[in-house]
Amino acid sequence: MSSSATDGVEFRKEKLGVRELWRESRGLIGTQYWTFVGICLVGIFIGSAAPMSVLLGPMMCGIYMCFFSRMQGREVNFSQVFKGFDHFLESFIATLIMTAFSLVIMVPVALAMMTAMLAVGVGIGVLAVEEARTEEVVEWNDEFPADDAGAIAEVGEESAELDVTKESTVAGPRVDAIGEEHAEEEAWAQRLIEQDHHGHGDHEHEGIAESTMPPTVTVLVVAATVAVYGGLILAIFLMSVLLGVFVIFTFPLIVDRGLKGWPAVVTSFRAVKANYWSLVKLMFVNTLLVTIAAMFCYVPAFLILPCYIGSVALAYRRIFPETEAIAQEPLPV
Repeated sequence: MSSSATDGVEFRKEKLGVRELWRESRGLIGTQYWTFVGICLVGIFIGSAAPMSVLLGPMMCGIYMCFFSRMQGREVNFSQVFKGFDHFLESFIATLIMTAFSLVIMVPVALAMMTAMLAVGVGIGVLAVEEARTEEVVEWNDEFPADDAGAIAEVGEESAELDVTKESTVAGPRVDAIGEEHAEEEAWAQRLIEQDHHGHGDHEHEGIAESTMPPTVTVLVVAATVAVYGGLILAIFLMSVLLGVFVIFTFPLIVDRGLKGWPAVVTSFRAVKANYWSLVKLMFVNTLLVTIAAMFCYVPAFLILPCYIGSVALAYRRIFPETEAIAQEPLPV
């Protein structure tokens, strides 16, 4: 264990165990578990309700004040969460700084994923057009094989022979009979040709009206969509853990050390840098658990949120040990 100081605030380099912090967090909350569930639920709800996260900073400060009060062995009252508004200005400034930091990181990631999605969409579109053309040619050959074309040609040849016969045959009943036969054959050939053209036209219109995406393209669309959105979610998750961890002590520092917005962010960054991998493991487990719990209608997420925030508060207290000079006054009950 070693110690360092920044802006007059001393912090330690500690080895933190995730399981140990969660066990201590549960023990810290003790019999006031449901009180802390309500505090976290109301705090997060109010903090997220206002635009631009105006109220998020004060509510988070109030939540950490409740945990610090509990660390000193005091009973926590639900109304204490609103004591965070005593630090409204500094917590709001810190929130703006953290929001700007998040946007600088996440906007390029989102643009990269949108570009990838567009490129995948164009590629799938080209493939779909090519496959549709190939299937159209195959269906045409299956519906109108070469035998039909030969039949049409034979009808044309027979019609030509009948014309020659008609010209070379003397007038009489036989000429009338041949002429009638020739007319019937010619009409039959004409109908066959017209059916060919109409059938092809109907086939094209039906293909346009009832066309379905080829199976190969459907699989590619689903796979590409899952890959793009899955990649975006994974990128956001990793960014929130690997980079978001640098500001997790900002609100506790405002409450516990009385720092202003910018110094609190800077001090948090330096302290996290000194304890980076221990805190990354903690934030990875915490974020993963809350993400999984949120998939079940968010209810389990709120049930584990007290232990989540409590583990962060305990990690903060190990890295920023309490002194007599910063001991909190008893909060009103």
